[in-house]
Amino acid sequence: MIKKLPEFERQLAELEEKLSDSSVMKDMSRYKELMLERSHLVPVVEELRHLSDLMKNYQENQILSEEEDQEIAQMAKEEIPQLKEEIEKAKK
Repeated sequence: MIKKLPEFERQLAELEEKLSDSSVMKDMSRYKELMLERSHLVPVVEELRHLSDLMKNYQENQILSEEEDQEIAQMAKEEIPQLKEEIEKAKK
């Protein structure tokens, strides 16, 4: 699903561009249709962005957990289980 994020972001950008068009604002039925589509797409994009951020943080913490600086490595190791849990919640 996360692989679809760029496509969903593109669709959202296109919708927002259409919504900013003055001719669409004059056609209330078209405007409502686009707003409804946007209202369905925005939460999906937000959730996928959140999941993407969590996954990046998880990967970064895995790398940091191998650091020579033991303090940094320990902090990263402590965050990994929480990030795993958050990723699993976000996938549902």
